[in-house]
Amino acid sequence: MTNLNCLASDNEGWFYTGGANGHIHMWADNCQVVKSIKAHADQITAMIVEGGKLVTGGKDNKIQIFSAGGGAYKHEKTLDLNNSFPKSIDILNNKILVGLRTGTIIEINEAGEQKNLLSSHHEGEAWGLELLKGTTKFATSGDDNKFLLYDYETHRFER
Repeated sequence: MTNLNCLASDNEGWFYTGGANGHIHMWADNCQVVKSIKAHADQITAMIVEGGKLVTGGKDNKIQIFSAGGGAYKHEKTLDLNNSFPKSIDILNNKILVGLRTGTIIEINEAGEQKNLLSSHHEGEAWGLELLKGTTKFATSGDDNKFLLYDYETHRFER
């Protein structure tokens, strides 16, 4: 038994949960766990399934990337984050966007190179990151009690 910290689903109807025990649990449509693997040395704090990839982040300051499809998933890559862990993960244009506990938002390309998009949410932590479908914009929320709209193409906050 463990607390389930995050949830993601794929286009095939599979659901994945990230546990406080560092395990990814794969759920079938009968509400039964069909697979469970240890993916992180500490709690899983964020996950997404997009384009055949399952991406998880954990309190071990790592990102794990798996191929996912057909009811199976296989580990592909581990990425080390320096001094913080992910609170949110999304994917845009084949790049991973990660909101860290420190308030920094980073972009990770397919080669694993990291680029800071935003350092802190002005004060405190960034709590949420959501892509606006069909646009190059994302909204963030944070410890400073603000919602911010950022345009990825222009690299500017719009409001």
